[in-house]
Amino acid sequence: MTAVALAGVGAIGYALGRLRSIEELDALAEQPEALAALRAKGVALFSEAEETPAQLAAQAASQTLALSNVAGGDIEALVYASTSFWEKQFYSEHDVAWLMNELGLVNAYPIGVFLPGCANAVTSLRVAVNMIRAEGYRRVLVVTTDKLAPGDSAKRVMWPDVSVLSDAAASFIVTSTGDAEFDVTGIGHHSAPYMWDLDGKSNLAAFLLATVRGAQKTADRALLAARLTPGDTRGLITNNYNHAVMRMIAQKCGFDESQVYLGNVSRFAHGYAADTLINLHDCLAEWPVAPGDSFLMLGTGHKNWASAVLRKT
Repeated sequence: MTAVALAGVGAIGYALGRLRSIEELDALAEQPEALAALRAKGVALFSEAEETPAQLAAQAASQTLALSNVAGGDIEALVYASTSFWEKQFYSEHDVAWLMNELGLVNAYPIGVFLPGCANAVTSLRVAVNMIRAEGYRRVLVVTTDKLAPGDSAKRVMWPDVSVLSDAAASFIVTSTGDAEFDVTGIGHHSAPYMWDLDGKSNLAAFLLATVRGAQKTADRALLAARLTPGDTRGLITNNYNHAVMRMIAQKCGFDESQVYLGNVSRFAHGYAADTLINLHDCLAEWPVAPGDSFLMLGTGHKNWASAVLRKT
């Protein structure tokens, strides 16, 4: 039985900063073994932006509005996601109001999402879907944007050799069903508060095990809601880390390794929550996709995971 569509999703836009070689990072130049390990796992470039997070968001959202042929005044809500809080204006009314004014969102109301970290994009999708279904909204603009604080290049490296952080933003529109590029047919999430003091530095093995378990639970919930198995889908779209980690996550979630999209790992590494959306956008240009094909989009934060099944219309 085909799952009922919850809402529609489409018009993905995104923005990156200047692409630079990871060899330009002083922290990696000082540790050639880590640099070589990242290179061997497909990581080559990262994005460094001069723009603020809101300015990156404006670039992405402008693309979304143009692609959807929707005027800013027709957007009824803005879901703004970020974890870049190293300057107050980034998360206060100042920059979000500037963004809304820049885009002409004169009839929209802003809502902020930040706690799920690199799962922000899919969590924001869930918020927007519920606004469509529960409150009758017709068009909700979602944008996720992040930029690393300048200074210490070591903060860009996900040690020991997991990935490199990139400044990035991505956006999309959520609507009622029937008029978008994708239908949302399943959503899942999972949180692991017991990991509050667990990370790759404190206990790498336990951290990786817990991360995989969170991804498995989240993927299973969304696929169950969509009445699909991993083999029924066209592929897995997840955050960029490195080839080995992403293939491992795919395999542990029941997918074949060939089903996970890896095309942007070498291009810009890990763009926080935005890379799930950027990967979906670019995957559509590279893979043959037909109406009815479904993708599992999986966002993996440090302690939180969110997933959604998107069916091509």
